[in-house]
Amino acid sequence: MVSNINRKNWLWKKLSRAGVKILSAMDTDRLRNFYRNMGIIICPSFFETYGNVPAESVAAGTPALISDNMGVAEIFKKHDLTHYIIDFDDVYDAVSKIDGFRNQRIDRQKRESLKRYLWDSVIDEYCQVCRGEIKINR
Repeated sequence: MVSNINRKNWLWKKLSRAGVKILSAMDTDRLRNFYRNMGIIICPSFFETYGNVPAESVAAGTPALISDNMGVAEIFKKHDLTHYIIDFDDVYDAVSKIDGFRNQRIDRQKRESLKRYLWDSVIDEYCQVCRGEIKINR
């Protein structure tokens, strides 16, 4: 788990006792390597406006299982990654899919096509639109 949760926090202690390894936040290069070294990323969110984590994971080549309630599900559907959208309410099916997809790699073409939806790309495009609007309205 990657988080900036404080070691003194009760949740950190509880997660650690349960065997969850908590890593501190990391820069883009370290984060990409983190994703590449994982077998699978699991995002069972009930609601997420977008979901950078699964998009970044898939762009790095590692499968990410997501719920249909995440905004990034739209991107997964657009890129023929619907098999990674699962119902986490069915625990047995979810565990089966985790086992089935773990350590598979995402093909290069899909990874490349997803990169335009990552945070840096989206923010760059947003800034370009803002710059264009400022020039037009001056």
